[in-house]
Amino acid sequence: VPAVLLQGALRSVLFAFRRFDVVNLIQGVTGTLLWGGTLLVLTFGGGLLGVVLLTLMIRYAGLAASLVACRRIFPEPFSGIKSTGTIDAAQILRFGGWVTVSQVIGPIIAFLERLMIANVLGLGLLTYFAVPNDAIIRLVVIPMSLATAMLPALSSGWHDPDARAGVKGAYMRALKF
Repeated sequence: VPAVLLQGALRSVLFAFRRFDVVNLIQGVTGTLLWGGTLLVLTFGGGLLGVVLLTLMIRYAGLAASLVACRRIFPEPFSGIKSTGTIDAAQILRFGGWVTVSQVIGPIIAFLERLMIANVLGLGLLTYFAVPNDAIIRLVVIPMSLATAMLPALSSGWHDPDARAGVKGAYMRALKF
């Protein structure tokens, strides 16, 4: 959980700088390693412990790659040098605290929801809820990807009165899409 949460915060920094190429590279490599590595571990007789250890290693490697990318793209918070108007890593973490809370609460609520359904209706009927629910949640990837790509562009142009009309137009087109 710490690796996933911290990597999410670092990924947001990369999104803010519109470095979707770096984010996609890191996510593509770690995703491929997670699935392919799990297949290899299970093929060669590894069990649950092997898969869990591999997952931990890959998650923390992804976190390290995200940290290196952030330090190269946006070195100021990591430099340790304080100047007027400088934002340090502690400020970023305090500001992003609510995001962390929401990322933790979402999976807990989903788990409790399934636990309650299994308890009330029985474990056999949980599948009738879990499979369609997971399918619908997977569809959220499309609008979330659009929102993630649009947020930096919309927020950076909003402060410029001359660009505000263009930002409103882009927002409305994205909303319609």
